[in-house]
Amino acid sequence: MRIAFVYLSNFKDWPSGGMLSYVRNLLPYFYVDGKSDIEYWGCSVDQIKRDKFAIHGREYNLNLYSDVKTSKKIIPNFFRSFLGIIRASSKFRKYDILYSHTSATTIGLKLTHPKKFVVHHQHGLSYVENKSITGFLNIGYMIAQKLADMSFFVASENELMQYQENHRFLFRNKRFYSIGSPVELIGAVSHPVKKKWDGVQFIYTGRLTAWKNVGFILEAYKEYLSSSATKSRLFIVGEGVEKSFLEAKSVEIGISSNVIFTGNLDHAQVIEYLQQSDVFLFSSKGEGVSVSILEALSCGIPVVACNAIGVNNLVLNGITGYLVERNINDFAEKMISAVENKASFYDKCRCFAEKFESVHISERIMGAINNEYHNKKNITRY
Repeated sequence: MRIAFVYLSNFKDWPSGGMLSYVRNLLPYFYVDGKSDIEYWGCSVDQIKRDKFAIHGREYNLNLYSDVKTSKKIIPNFFRSFLGIIRASSKFRKYDILYSHTSATTIGLKLTHPKKFVVHHQHGLSYVENKSITGFLNIGYMIAQKLADMSFFVASENELMQYQENHRFLFRNKRFYSIGSPVELIGAVSHPVKKKWDGVQFIYTGRLTAWKNVGFILEAYKEYLSSSATKSRLFIVGEGVEKSFLEAKSVEIGISSNVIFTGNLDHAQVIEYLQQSDVFLFSSKGEGVSVSILEALSCGIPVVACNAIGVNNLVLNGITGYLVERNINDFAEKMISAVENKASFYDKCRCFAEKFESVHISERIMGAINNEYHNKKNITRY
């Protein structure tokens, strides 16, 4: 059973953000019937072509089907991906299963290979309802879900059930699976990493976009500073279109001397920053299953987050942190509580993160694909 894993990515550093981390956390644990039988297909970025990528010191071969431009918006790159699949369609004939992590590739693969078993993997549902995203993209997601033989969603079971119910006439008898975000557990549960700084360290990791709402974190941190005399700093780890705006905002509200914008870091560095931090802050308007939150929990640090889809099933009050409504004063109060009670959170956060460990998520994915593929194959033969 041969599988083509197809993703609009170079599997190294594009696109930035949680989706790439998600995929890279999965790959080392994929197997088919006890052995790896997967080939990876991705894209070059700005004509920079790489035929290999590495994870944990192991090299993987990468086949290229398209090129993307970082200066272009996402819709043109989706078109490039679709057209790349059409042009490379003959190269996918040798595979039994086509496993796609992008709606454009799912559509292209199923249209060019209607008899192949196509798997669609969608990174969350919350952004499907985001009014700032064009209706064209919403339609693309739904076409991919409709065409695929089975679909995985990085979303909670309740969220996925509600989505299916809302679109029951479109997706009748479709095979949909709720799946979590994979994380690598870091360090020993009983031994938190010794801190190099004697103050309180807050941290946010992720993209800097309007949807992530990092400006709210800056406002809440300002309120925290006015309520606590404890020495502290806030690290903002990541890049995005709002970075300049957020840097200016930190100056405007008078907290720039306490806020450090690191830009993008490689994954090992992100983990080091998390291990040195006391509390993780998160204010996104919605997620699938947040990789950033799970990585923080895997390092044993509590999370203070705004109540939102895909967040409220990870941040459990008094267990993995504090979940608050979108109110700056309430958020700042929970920041103080998290700092005061951080020692009591370490084991609970780590234990909660264990069920999202990469090896378990990968096994669930490959087990479901294997079962659905052979079930359909048997039905077709019958």
